[in-house]
Amino acid sequence: MSGALPPEAAARHKEREIELHRWVAEGYRLRYGSPFSATFQQAWNQALLGLLPPRIAGRVLDNGCGAGILLADLSVRCDEVHGVDLSPDMLAQARERAPAARLRAGDLEDLPFPDAHFDAVVCRGSLHHVPRREKALAEAFRVLRPGGLLALSEPSDDFPPVRWARAALYRLSSRFDAHDRAFRGRELRGLLSDAGFETLAIRRFGFGAYLFCGFPDVLPVLLWLPGQRWIARRLVSLDAALAGVPGVRVAAFHVMALARKP
Repeated sequence: MSGALPPEAAARHKEREIELHRWVAEGYRLRYGSPFSATFQQAWNQALLGLLPPRIAGRVLDNGCGAGILLADLSVRCDEVHGVDLSPDMLAQARERAPAARLRAGDLEDLPFPDAHFDAVVCRGSLHHVPRREKALAEAFRVLRPGGLLALSEPSDDFPPVRWARAALYRLSSRFDAHDRAFRGRELRGLLSDAGFETLAIRRFGFGAYLFCGFPDVLPVLLWLPGQRWIARRLVSLDAALAGVPGVRVAAFHVMALARKP
């Protein structure tokens, strides 16, 4: 379990993450800047934020905000949006995308906010980068007010072919850290419960659209095809349908969860 990781190893992991995201930062501009990718990213944002109420009065934290792809959509739903990330290079892009958001550098395992400060916390693909995910979830719990909500979307390891493909990609590509770990649905429920959360919903997300539209900097297949946005819209619709099919949805690339602090 990542919670048993020695402090020295955890510190080295974080140093690698900072350096990795410094190197891949320009690739993220392609990832989020391609029109077909933007279509998919918008669908991903809406699927994740669809777990939350349509309007949240108060403060919301984008926990591990990265390059800020979620911040604008959060701002539409929330009165006050904050973002925190370990990578200065990712934060620089986030400030370009959402200059009105309140952004600061910080460690998800030691958040720079007081207790009960937020009405909701959102993690979009950030927790699998954290060496001690139990500590990160405990911090998310701490900064939420009682009754506050946690919505997250993280890589899923439930389907063996997806798990094997991800493991190979993490080892072979310099754009990933081989020490990052995805989640299994049962494990995620247990981690949330151990942190004190009540799990309200578990959903699946991401099939063909996730693979072919989400990472043009890694898998640039659609960059060379005509009708890119049309293809992206069709793939997004197919993904949404597959996520509702029992026996098929377990093959999704991501698992989403909504949890509440009692």
